[in-house]
Amino acid sequence: TVEQAHKFIGSTWLAPALSQMRSAHPNIQLTMLLDDRILNLNMREADAAIRLHKPEQPELIQRQLATLNFHIYATDTYLKRYGIPKDIKDLKNHTLIGFPEGATPTFSDQNWLLRSANIDTDSDNNVMMLNSLFAIYQAVRNGAGLGALPDYLAQRDENLKIVLPELKAPSVNMYFVYPEERKNSGRLSIFRDFLVKLVQDTKF
Repeated sequence: TVEQAHKFIGSTWLAPALSQMRSAHPNIQLTMLLDDRILNLNMREADAAIRLHKPEQPELIQRQLATLNFHIYATDTYLKRYGIPKDIKDLKNHTLIGFPEGATPTFSDQNWLLRSANIDTDSDNNVMMLNSLFAIYQAVRNGAGLGALPDYLAQRDENLKIVLPELKAPSVNMYFVYPEERKNSGRLSIFRDFLVKLVQDTKF
């Protein structure tokens, strides 16, 4: 079975758990396509997909798996060196890490942090922009600045601390999507059940 997932979901949430899938179902060959593009499932570019937005195609079966929550994070080292922001206005006094203008949107309002801090990316040099959420996570966890990260990823990293916890980014729904014609696929059902169990074991 060929499954598509967004790069950061696939690399930070799904891939680390695939040993469980392999142990339980060694006879199923699984191919993961980590791609932020929207593949055409009806054209069999993939058998199913994990998406971070509600699909618009009525012929696709969809199941909401989870809701991802985001907060602003930084390392203790960074906060000790540059101080803890007191409020949203104070964010401008810190290095903020976000997405460049025109980056392929992985989910809606992905530049929430820069927007909330009222940052002008054309004139503010105290901004770092990367077109990958996984790269933003790596930059934040290595002390480069503040970034909006999904809680499931940041909270398992003891080096990261929530900054301004009262500020919460818009949540992002995650869906498992597949074509109507694949609804009776035994292998797809096994993978779906694996995802549901993985969701139950994850604090989003």
